[in-house]
Amino acid sequence: MSSASDVVIVPTVKDNMFKKLLVIGKTGTGKSSLCNRIAGHEANASVFPVSSAAASCTQSTKFGNVKFGGNKERLISLIDTIGFDDPENDTDIKIIAELVDKLKKNCDYVNLFAIAVNGAAPRLDGALVAMIKIFEEMFGPGFWSQCVLIFTRVPMDKKAKKMRLKNTEKSDDDIAKDYLKVVQGKFPNGGGLNYLFLDACFDEDDEEEEKAFQEAMENLYSKVDGATPLPTSKVNENVQSEHGKLKRELEAREKDTVEFTKKIQEM
Repeated sequence: MSSASDVVIVPTVKDNMFKKLLVIGKTGTGKSSLCNRIAGHEANASVFPVSSAAASCTQSTKFGNVKFGGNKERLISLIDTIGFDDPENDTDIKIIAELVDKLKKNCDYVNLFAIAVNGAAPRLDGALVAMIKIFEEMFGPGFWSQCVLIFTRVPMDKKAKKMRLKNTEKSDDDIAKDYLKVVQGKFPNGGGLNYLFLDACFDEDDEEEEKAFQEAMENLYSKVDGATPLPTSKVNENVQSEHGKLKRELEAREKDTVEFTKKIQEM
C-alpha cells in the first residue's frame, strides 16, 4: 500500500493536466473507503476519513492528487464529495451548493463520475434520483457517457456469490442490469450506463476477492484514462435554474466571497 505522503490533499485541481475522477453517493455507501482504495491505501485510512456512523464523515468536497491504486505511473486527481440523503432539505441544499461552488472555482473539468451504490441493498430511492438529476443538470447529457455505477459492499468470493445466486435466483450481473433498467427508466439519457463491482473492504487474504478487486480497479482506471474532460465552467448556471433554494444558497455564497475578497484588499 501507499504511504500517506503519496496523497496530496490540495485546495484546487485546476490546470494540473491530470485526469479527474469525481465520486458521489449517498451517506453510508462506502464512498470514502472507495476513495482510499483508489488512492492505494487501506479502506479505513485517514486520507479520506471513513465513518461507521450514519452521518457522513466527509464534511466538505475534498480534492486529492493520488497515485491510482498506488501506481506512481498513474497520477490522477480524485474528488471525494459529501454524502447527502435528501436534496430537498435545507442541509443538503447547502451541501450541494458547496459542491457546485467548489467545482466551478477549484476544478476546471471532470473526466469520469463514479456513483457509489450500496450493492448489499441496491435501491434507487428518491434521494439518489434527485442527486443524479442535479449532476445531469450540471453537466448536461454528456454526464451519462462519462459515468459509471460502482456497486460497493459486495464480497466477490465464491461462497458469497453462490449465496446471492441461491437467495435471489439471479447472477450479480443480472441484478446489476435490473438496477440499470430502473435508472434508465428514470433518466432517458442514461442508456448504455456502465457498472463495476468494487468492494473496498475485500478480504486481502482471499485470492478470488483480490483478483476481482484488481480487475475492477484496472477497468475503472481504463475508464478514467480514456474519458474526455467535461468542463465545470457552467455548472452554476445549469443547476440553479431548477432549484429556488439552491439558487439562493449559491447567491449567498457568492456574496460572501465578494465581501471577503473586498476585506482582504482593504487590509
